[in-house]
Amino acid sequence: QVVTETLCYYSQNETPINFDEVHVVTGTVGKGLIMDNLLGGPNYFDQYCKDYSINKETILFNESSIHVLKDENDTPLDDIKTVSQNKAAINQVFQIVSNLTEDEDTRLITSVSGGRKTMSVIMGQAMQFFAREQDRIIHVIVENIILSADFYYPTPYEKIVKVKDQEIDFNKVTLYLDELPFIRLRPIVGQLLI
Repeated sequence: QVVTETLCYYSQNETPINFDEVHVVTGTVGKGLIMDNLLGGPNYFDQYCKDYSINKETILFNESSIHVLKDENDTPLDDIKTVSQNKAAINQVFQIVSNLTEDEDTRLITSVSGGRKTMSVIMGQAMQFFAREQDRIIHVIVENIILSADFYYPTPYEKIVKVKDQEIDFNKVTLYLDELPFIRLRPIVGQLLI
């Protein structure tokens, strides 16, 4: 849900940002949800693109865009539960962010919404080390009542859904986005990062 909410927020903003690629760092459970809901099943990513007249071919987002974290034995993780799994996750997240920030002609907008708080902290730390001036850390927020709904983005048309005995029009849902401040160490540390 965070993926389509983020894409929708930026595409419908006063100064829209269109994404070229989507990368998700997750475990096997998260990958399953993405494959079953965004890229398969109801295919909310396709539906979002259709609803907002976006050519989905312009956004690289497929199974290869999903980075599944692994433990020290190279076994895919369903969750981060132990200290050793946490250390393995740190190394992988840092490597992913390092790779995604190599090209100076790109901008990395990193969402720390959803998932384990540990993952948000790890991602934030990786961004501190590798982010350039143009890179951002963001957090997407929806109204609390929506959290229990099958909500992926505000629709550009009326879509009434019953949520906890309340009728909500998904067209009227507001997405909120916080851009989180952070200290960029890359300009200070430079080549020491390598």
